[in-house]
Amino acid sequence: MNSTTLNYLTLPLLERHGFCHFFGAKGLDETGAKALTRAQESVRLCQVHGDGIVPVAEIKTDEKLSGDSLMTNRSGLLLTIFTADCLPVIMIDPDHRAAAIIHAGWRGSLLKIAAKTVSAMTKKYGTNPASLFVGMGHRIGPCCFEVGRDVWEPIEKEEAYEGVVTRKANDKGYVDLYRLNRIQLIATGILPEKMAALEVCTACHPEQFHSYRRDHIRGQNMVSGVLIQNE
Repeated sequence: MNSTTLNYLTLPLLERHGFCHFFGAKGLDETGAKALTRAQESVRLCQVHGDGIVPVAEIKTDEKLSGDSLMTNRSGLLLTIFTADCLPVIMIDPDHRAAAIIHAGWRGSLLKIAAKTVSAMTKKYGTNPASLFVGMGHRIGPCCFEVGRDVWEPIEKEEAYEGVVTRKANDKGYVDLYRLNRIQLIATGILPEKMAALEVCTACHPEQFHSYRRDHIRGQNMVSGVLIQNE
């Protein structure tokens, strides 16, 4: 993990020529994110905890975008998502100069939103999953992410998801969002050596990260983003 400042984190694996990325912590807002990446424009979604994927080629100021995944092959455009325990996922395709960013909470993860984004990039940009670089950011860890049977039981029923659910008691279990998405992404053809993650739990670090599960305060979110730089 490479911590550039307290305000954001980066992953060395995603530091590819022609791309800029960050996983924001406390203190980084949208204005700061645009300044950090020198973005000409930025785009965000009305996030709905689903599996909607929005390709962006141009910005229309009167258009409201809804979904939980953004992708583009346009340079100079900053794609952003906001999290406060959910998993931010960034994908970079250096071969086709395309990128995506995903908001993967437990609902989106059960719907395989990250894996579906890989398929969407393949159809839209010609992306080869084996050429993708994938980074997963800060999120609530399995140490703190306690959920009910309605969440953990569908996961445990899938044989492929071994190790995602742990420590069940009194109908409660603990879920590893990173492991769940990693398993799904490898199944699409992404190479394990081209995946990396920030090994940090948002709920365990109140000095650096917002956490809805920890603080129960709505509206305190952190911005993460990816940008294709101008050639």
